[in-house]
Amino acid sequence: MTTEGGGSLLFDPDEPVWIHKENFLCAFTAPELMARYGCEYRIEGGGGGGGSSRASPWDDVGGEGGPTSRTLTIYDRDPDDGGRILSDGRPPVLGPVDLATEDGRKGLSEFF
Repeated sequence: MTTEGGGSLLFDPDEPVWIHKENFLCAFTAPELMARYGCEYRIEGGGGGGGSSRASPWDDVGGEGGPTSRTLTIYDRDPDDGGRILSDGRPPVLGPVDLATEDGRKGLSEFF
């Protein structure tokens, strides 16, 4: 994360405070960087309907179907081919990481 002045903003998960959305990395704050990547986000497991979904209404951790995982995989895009995601047998640049776990969230934050 960065602040408006370009300085570093440290977030303490043990004492969270509100942070303005401008402090987060996104297509608005870093369009060139974010355009380099394509991603796949999957929600799997959980109760209710079970199975796998990209936006499951039954996304409850530890439901009848067991724990829910939220995996994110990030791939490079090909700038010479209209931004096509390069997932054709090439390893991802990150992941898959499970964002439902502390290790997964830490891996994503260290990537960016």
